[in-house]
Amino acid sequence: MPFLIIKVRVFTLPLWGLAGITLIYFFLWVIKNTPPLVRKISFLSLTIGILAIEIFLRMNGAVPGLTTSFEESCPGITIMPIDSLVENQIMVCDSAGINKFNRSNTLPSIQPLNSDGFRSPYEFSQATIDSHHVRGKKAIFFIGDSWTYGLNADSGYSFASILDRSEKYTILNAGIPGTDLPQYKTIVKQYILSGKLKPDKVVVCISRNDLQHIPDRKLTPGILLQFCTNAGAFHSYFSDQDTVVGGGARYLSVYS
Repeated sequence: MPFLIIKVRVFTLPLWGLAGITLIYFFLWVIKNTPPLVRKISFLSLTIGILAIEIFLRMNGAVPGLTTSFEESCPGITIMPIDSLVENQIMVCDSAGINKFNRSNTLPSIQPLNSDGFRSPYEFSQATIDSHHVRGKKAIFFIGDSWTYGLNADSGYSFASILDRSEKYTILNAGIPGTDLPQYKTIVKQYILSGKLKPDKVVVCISRNDLQHIPDRKLTPGILLQFCTNAGAFHSYFSDQDTVVGGGARYLSVYS
């Protein structure tokens, strides 16, 4: 039987799974602590409540299945057929193994994108930095995950974008949602240690969830760390291995 899944921003809540656990505990309590008549009334009330929720959802167009991604600006509850899992292909992985956005298949909320596939109004070039130096602004290169990228923040309202509006700083934002320490290290190699960019400061923003993977995970060129789908993201990296093995692609092939 398909699950009813409600997405609230980046969180997925399997409503009926949670309701089922709650009901089990409730009935155990009822059976133990109440007389037969109260048990029957409680059961009837719960049944009516669940049916009311089901009727409300169906009247608003919901059908059993998987909700669309929060990236697609869907309503609070949008249900899709259970067999409609597809990859959104909004991400790509370059020859160095760096995950970035696919410029040919992006969503309005991701804009602006530079030619390197990062959410930045500036090109990642020394010419960009030099042009802002002339205006008396220091260039800061930010590296990080969704916090640095500004997930769920409107375009121009991430903390990096707000700092960029100052008279002192120009922010080159290389934050990509879902990435981790190995990506940060590779970005430093590709853009800073290579001499391509010479910013005034390099700021690596490390979040607690960046440590959930083994820090020495090796990036695999052409293989995404996570595959974005209409039901969320599938990670292709497994903690008991030191390389990306395309697991997300396998999941997609099984469930598509």
